[in-house]
Amino acid sequence: MQYSKQKKRIINLIVLIIALTAMLHILGEALEPVSYSTYFNHDLEVIDGKNKSYDVIFVGASRVYRSFVPTVFEKKSGYDKVLNAGSSSQSLAGSYYETKDLIERYHPKTIVLGVTFDEIVEYKQIIQGDLIVYDRLTNGRNKASFLVTTFKGADLLYGIKAYRYRSSFNKESIKENYQKKKFLLASNYAPEVVNDEYYADKGFVFSNKSFQSGNVPITGNDSFSKKKLDRNKIAYLDKIVTLCKKNDVHLILVSGPTTVMRIYNTKGYQEATDFYSKYAKEKGLKYYNLNLLRNRLTLLPDELMHDYNHVNGKGAEVTSRVFAEILNKEEAGEDTDSYFFNNTDELKKQINYVVAVKGKIQKKKNHKYISISSLQNSDIVPEYKVSLLKDDGNTEILYDYSAVKKVDISGIKGKIIVYARAKGSGKAYDAFQEYNIDKI
Repeated sequence: MQYSKQKKRIINLIVLIIALTAMLHILGEALEPVSYSTYFNHDLEVIDGKNKSYDVIFVGASRVYRSFVPTVFEKKSGYDKVLNAGSSSQSLAGSYYETKDLIERYHPKTIVLGVTFDEIVEYKQIIQGDLIVYDRLTNGRNKASFLVTTFKGADLLYGIKAYRYRSSFNKESIKENYQKKKFLLASNYAPEVVNDEYYADKGFVFSNKSFQSGNVPITGNDSFSKKKLDRNKIAYLDKIVTLCKKNDVHLILVSGPTTVMRIYNTKGYQEATDFYSKYAKEKGLKYYNLNLLRNRLTLLPDELMHDYNHVNGKGAEVTSRVFAEILNKEEAGEDTDSYFFNNTDELKKQINYVVAVKGKIQKKKNHKYISISSLQNSDIVPEYKVSLLKDDGNTEILYDYSAVKKVDISGIKGKIIVYARAKGSGKAYDAFQEYNIDKI
């Protein structure tokens, strides 16, 4: 059969496109570093190979993948097979396509969707978070749809791994990635501890990081209001609800635990909780805010936090045991309202201490000062102490407890510690922070 010149050109173009696509794919795989997604995708491949499905799948951002331990739910709940499909900075658009893909692959009985106030207001897209989801998707149509609806303009090129990792296009990076992947395969994907944490199993990341009691820093400047709601993001939340109903999948909404500091430091936190409570009721769903657990102050102290916004591994195990118990009762048709405070005001009434303290170094003419602020209930009067941290680990009191919020530290060098406590408590401190004033 003979082809015309035009047909030959078309065939040659198609062959060229296929060859280029294959080359870019191979190059992209070679440049892609080992990450938590590498472990996660391996877990799914193992399950796919055994032709199994999941009973419950957790979907959502970092407070999902750091908070819910699949093995704990498998032991403590009525669920036999559990997957944590949470990922860093997962958007609601990402959660929708992740849920869609997972339902098609495993048709789980239950999807637990992690929700937070900041993912439904007008925040800038975190491309890296959406790319994690994009790489996980296995259905070609879902993958293409997610790419073209989520990424705009030149960002579409991030769908090509070779472009995404172009900055590491060198022989050393390719060789290092190859060696790491070879080691992973040989070790049967044994977890590697990096930065005091590791991929544990079925999507859960275990962290060994911990705060000393009272050492959570005041950070972030978060706020929520209905005026800030992003309707496009709410639309994706609606699509997840519709998708689960259509596929006869039980959907549960949950807010994973954060620090008490962040609750205090988020303007409109209760309004956000009210929004999700109302939304869930209108959609016939259950919503659980695990920050409002009645025993959360003893259940999740500072020592069980990974950072200001997430629990660490032990905190996740505690959270999972309690939430598994709650889900068991829900499955049995029992009421679980008694597990929770009705609102943040009820929680705060239990807090008779300074939640967190912060010092800000300021210079004025030839003097250096530290201005101190703190978070606490309105009926608590805070008092502050400033101490010098010596090289031998001992401290020297520079200014003992008083109501003074601005302290002159002129001429002082090294590290200082700012302490805070509720006036009249007599405790050594409620909260503290350390500052190296030489570096400020």
